[in-house]
Amino acid sequence: MGYAISSVSLLETAPSLGFAAKVARFRARLIDRLLAQTEGEAGAMAVALLTGARNLMAEENQEAMRSAGLAHLLAISGLHIGLVATSVMLVIRSLLSLAPAIALRYPIKKIAAVVGLMAALLYLAVSGATIPTQRAFAMTAIVLIAIIIDRLATTLRLVAVAVGLLLVSPDILLNVSFQMSFGAVIALGAFYEKMRGTRWLTGRRQSWLRSAAVYGAGVAMTSIIAGLATGLIAAFHFNRYATWGLAANLVAVPIMALWIMPAAILTFVLLPFGLESFGLTLMQAGIELVLMTAH
Repeated sequence: MGYAISSVSLLETAPSLGFAAKVARFRARLIDRLLAQTEGEAGAMAVALLTGARNLMAEENQEAMRSAGLAHLLAISGLHIGLVATSVMLVIRSLLSLAPAIALRYPIKKIAAVVGLMAALLYLAVSGATIPTQRAFAMTAIVLIAIIIDRLATTLRLVAVAVGLLLVSPDILLNVSFQMSFGAVIALGAFYEKMRGTRWLTGRRQSWLRSAAVYGAGVAMTSIIAGLATGLIAAFHFNRYATWGLAANLVAVPIMALWIMPAAILTFVLLPFGLESFGLTLMQAGIELVLMTAH
């Protein structure tokens, strides 16, 4: 209890919430909403992939993912950001191409790239915008901006940009995440630059079956090359190497690329209509297979 000896006067108003705080509040509400519609470890992993909240998963399953060499699937990074941007871009471009009046008048590839960039930015914000996610978004944004301005963004040029980051923050060279990302990008870039222009990638007439086979082979090779590039770095820092990591990635990465992440995009699309449970159900079915592979 106390006594007032004068009238109350306002000395200072509290600053308004910044954009980052508003995004964090939206993300917290989104996590609660998604958790209410999911169950079990598959549901926890689905929410983790959508929002970056990895702490929701049981330590047992996180350890199983690490032991199987699949921990990179939990950390929202280049794989996830790239899949979101690419999937959205392909869908938008395909839809626009169905209307000849639009396809013949407007640069639908550039329009699709802009939408893909916006989707990647939204995913970055919702997933918590960690440093690895920001780095992955920057790389993806460079590729999409190159498409918009009619430039060729080769992977090794992206490596040069990553090296430029060392001028701004040299200490990240000692960061394990940076080393593994850098090693994977260099290895993948060297491989796909070598394969650029080969007949099996650039054949003029390709059936949908051949295109699907090429894409599947690309996903498999990406898993093998990235696994070899990052495995040695992981062994050096953590004194462990996932013996069955390559085999596990050959199974889990295609499931992530062709099933789980498209379902994640569908979940975001259905979210404003309150129908996200359909996308979450699809995600959890695919995640069950990934967890089974990890164990």
